[in-house]
Amino acid sequence: WNSRTARSAASRRKSGPNERPALPKNLRLLIRKMAAEKLGMDALEFRLKNVKRMGDFGHAYPVETATHEKVIKLGAEKIGWAEKRSRPKGEGHIRRGIGMAAYFDVSGGQPFERFDRHVEMQLNEDGGVSIIINHPDGGMNLMGTVAQIAAEVLGVRYEVIRFIHQSTEGKLYDSGMAANSGLYTIGNVVIKAANSLKRKILEEGARQLNVAVDALDIEDGNVRIKGKEGAGLSLRQLANDAIMKGDNGSRVIVVMASYHPTTNPNPFGAVFADVTVDTETGEVKVEKLVVAHDIGRAINPMTVEGQLEGGISMGYGYAMFEDAAIDPKTGVNRGDNFNRYKVPSTLDMPDMDVLLYEEPAPSGPFGGKGVGMCGVHSIAPAIANAVYDAVGVRLFEMPLTPERLLALLKERKNT
Repeated sequence: WNSRTARSAASRRKSGPNERPALPKNLRLLIRKMAAEKLGMDALEFRLKNVKRMGDFGHAYPVETATHEKVIKLGAEKIGWAEKRSRPKGEGHIRRGIGMAAYFDVSGGQPFERFDRHVEMQLNEDGGVSIIINHPDGGMNLMGTVAQIAAEVLGVRYEVIRFIHQSTEGKLYDSGMAANSGLYTIGNVVIKAANSLKRKILEEGARQLNVAVDALDIEDGNVRIKGKEGAGLSLRQLANDAIMKGDNGSRVIVVMASYHPTTNPNPFGAVFADVTVDTETGEVKVEKLVVAHDIGRAINPMTVEGQLEGGISMGYGYAMFEDAAIDPKTGVNRGDNFNRYKVPSTLDMPDMDVLLYEEPAPSGPFGGKGVGMCGVHSIAPAIANAVYDAVGVRLFEMPLTPERLLALLKERKNT
């Protein structure tokens, strides 16, 4: 059961919100006899037998780190899978269930799409660094995280990094934001540019200090002579002298770098849901959600957690509230305003835990992978699987409204 099945079912909706989707016969047979159940296996055990391992292909390339088994086990331990799977389902009309779903995604679109990145980076006369890039920041603090990467490579403080970006008049081409590619592709091109800029800074420092380039390094915004405490000069002084006092005119310390991805590491994840179902009212209450995500390396853990939490809220709304039903007579979306199309607020969200598993990806910036869309992927199927565990009926149409659940319970009772 996955979110694609739900989308396909929703697209085939014929009329009212209580009507079940008309699925092809072979698909009905397939999803009624879910693989793990048919084999007599626990859902967790079944997934652990089918994870991607080293040597397996992800979307187009071999996986760089075989972490899916690890994140599944991490989430299962946090939710208490073994204990809750074996507990009584409840008494009377209140039933308890637990379910899970697993996913893997991409860190860009290669080789199906081009995700080329280009960046210009320069040392300013005040000792700060400007990064010119036309990739947008879609609200996930991409520029803040990339500034951390640039500062780490250059040996400067985070606060001196500035961005010039998102201008339609910008001179640098960018393929756009999609496919969890932000950190992975922008981070890699920024590392490439920062290494080049650092080399140019050290070459200028070698001229001004009359020493070999290899004798220098940059620490906390200062060019230092290795092994000589306090010897060197600040980046402000170095840049100002290069621009204002350079022999034969100004020397602007600037570089341009391009990056064309030739890899696409897969972030892996798993979602676990603990639910309570009222069989008299059809109400589903999600008591707990646990999302375990393989981030490779979290450059900014708070940013990653926040992005996953935002994705969880979207997936939760899709599963529980949001119904993009089209009126068959008028062709108009029934949920055409926020009075009728419900989205979750902070007060609607269940208790949730976001777990980050770190095992650096060889091709990622400092080992980082994508996160982007991953938070939303498996929320709905995990909840639907938990509902099945609780009451023994499967819902294949979103959202999981009380009316739909009661209709299925009534149908089961009458068969």
